[in-house]
Amino acid sequence: MAHELSPGTDSFIKSLVDTIKPIERELSNRAQIKLKKFRQNPPNSLFHYTDAVGLQGIISSKSLWATDIRYLNDSKELSHASEIVLSTIEEKNKQRLSYSQSEFLNQLSERFDHTDSFHIFTISFSEEKDSLDQWRGYSGGTGGFAIGFNLTDLAFEQRLMKVCYNEDDQRQIVKDVIDEMAHYYEKSAYFTSKFVKELLITQFCVSFARLIFTLAPQFKSKHWASEKEWRIILTSMKKNYQDNLKFRAGKMGLIPYVEFKPKHFKRGLYEKMPINTVVQGPSPHAKLGRESLEQFLHSVGHHDVRIEASSVPLRF
Repeated sequence: MAHELSPGTDSFIKSLVDTIKPIERELSNRAQIKLKKFRQNPPNSLFHYTDAVGLQGIISSKSLWATDIRYLNDSKELSHASEIVLSTIEEKNKQRLSYSQSEFLNQLSERFDHTDSFHIFTISFSEEKDSLDQWRGYSGGTGGFAIGFNLTDLAFEQRLMKVCYNEDDQRQIVKDVIDEMAHYYEKSAYFTSKFVKELLITQFCVSFARLIFTLAPQFKSKHWASEKEWRIILTSMKKNYQDNLKFRAGKMGLIPYVEFKPKHFKRGLYEKMPINTVVQGPSPHAKLGRESLEQFLHSVGHHDVRIEASSVPLRF
């Protein structure tokens, strides 16, 4: 890889970044193509579980709430993908590699866990509209709601992804990304100085981390497979969200989130949130709860939203 700019200058570093960005996009596209098989035969509707405060806030603010992924119920969010990455690098290092590939993988392993500069927010949906586990996990057990969206109103969001629970598939996708990154690094570092190689490794490591932390929210342990989850995933540098952070009460105290308006809504194609159903969760006061839900929906202009009652037989 030849550069006319002097190493160490801002312009030179920018040229390295510009060289690597298309590689990152290509590998991201390849990974998403492999993940597409999990999005086959999608349901007509997806459901977002929440409590009464969440229902009122989402509909009143006309936006979805994207939660900081570190504050979700799965204690291994992100770390699940990190473990797969590090173990895959370890397995790869046992193979016979060129000096450049071995050098790159060692640096990747050492630098990979430095994720403080990335921020990931997700909005979760389920194919299941009346799940006991999700009533318990996301709506306090009683008095919760599952807000139903037409898939066609969400599918235009390129960031809407179905979660993959199969670890073999997850490992294969990560392995392919690592193999390709190592290959591209070796080609780029050929016939360059030690100083330029260090710059290249840094940029490739940053690019790899950014790519993996885009894929990571799509990987979850098989123990959560019953949720049949889809997600809208927002990933950016941490500083880009600081001015837009909001907070709500939750199990861990104050939970950071950002408001997210669907593209169709931002373009003025909707005057209200594009919801078709609200499922009323198990409650000892189901009749009164339905009455107040109907009143609330009518007060905000949602006259045509279907209300359904949970069939989960909980004893109160």
